Amino acid sequence: MSESNLFFENPSALSFLILPVFAVFFLFLRWKKCRQTLNSLSGAHIGRVVFFRAFFSVLSWVCLIIALAAPFWGWNLVPEKRMGESVAIVFDISRSMLCKDEYNPLEIDTTEPITRLEAQKIWVKSLLDSLEGVLCSGIIAKGRSSVAVPMCYDRTVFGTLLSYLSPDLSGAAGTDLGQALEVALTSFSENSGNKKYIVFITDGGDLSESLASSLGKINDSVTVIFVGVGGFVPAVVPDTDGNPLRDFSSGNPAGEVIKTVLEENQLKEYARLCNGMYVRLNSSGSVKDVSEKIKSSAKGEIIYTYSPKSRRNLFLVFSLIFLILSKMNFVNGIFVSRNSERQKKNPGCEA
Repeated sequence: MSESNLFFENPSALSFLILPVFAVFFLFLRWKKCRQTLNSLSGAHIGRVVFFRAFFSVLSWVCLIIALAAPFWGWNLVPEKRMGESVAIVFDISRSMLCKDEYNPLEIDTTEPITRLEAQKIWVKSLLDSLEGVLCSGIIAKGRSSVAVPMCYDRTVFGTLLSYLSPDLSGAAGTDLGQALEVALTSFSENSGNKKYIVFITDGGDLSESLASSLGKINDSVTVIFVGVGGFVPAVVPDTDGNPLRDFSSGNPAGEVIKTVLEENQLKEYARLCNGMYVRLNSSGSVKDVSEKIKSSAKGEIIYTYSPKSRRNLFLVFSLIFLILSKMNFVNGIFVSRNSERQKKNPGCEA
């Protein structure tokens, strides 16, 4: 592992190094102007005392500025627990996810009903919190599905994805769960572990009717978990303006208001076809059930990864040392002592 990995967390702070440069230049001009006066009043040694005090003060400021820039170089070996499982989470972001069902999907205290999409976000965040050390990827499913977050241990990228999750991420209509399944399978890498899980969070809409055939491609190393979100009372699907979405294919000039429900029986059938699992998102302990299913075959191991070594504290210590040196009287004492010794050796000479 190369040691030449110097970088700064806050490189903009290095711009303040110009201040000590100006300070040195200013002090030099002042010292040059007042040198003869100082020597006549206190002896030649006073110039050297002033120089060293200024020198240590400048070094103190330089070290402090470098510490503010947060330098890193070298490496630390950091133990990290990794699980033998990997999870691909499929987010249904079709417009039906904007429905507000008559019941609260998560049975939490809110001032007004939340959408299926918001319920999905809350549920996934809880699941990710319970899957520490597990590789996870994120797939958005609407029209043509795509990998939004590749397999990783970093949960901050999922936080960013959840904050931006919306049907507007894709202009296509409908949810092709079959194609979403195939994309989820491609998100697994050779390092994804021996056991793989695909977690579908959806209300069951599948306009392509391709999911059943795609499930036939699942092998024993992959377990599919369907998480149903929504209610059993038809809920109105809103359009981009918040008005009821209408279907004009029936020939009705006014259009038919589109309503959707949780297709629970369909999702249960999908789970049966692939020997998977089905849970309802708002059921008590659904996060725990899914988490325990994923971790039931977990064989965690401790691995060591290289992490950049911070040198901030080192420069803070140097800054403090140089500051103390600039304030101590021993610098003055050194030159006074040397001056006294010269006077003893040469009593007829001025110091």
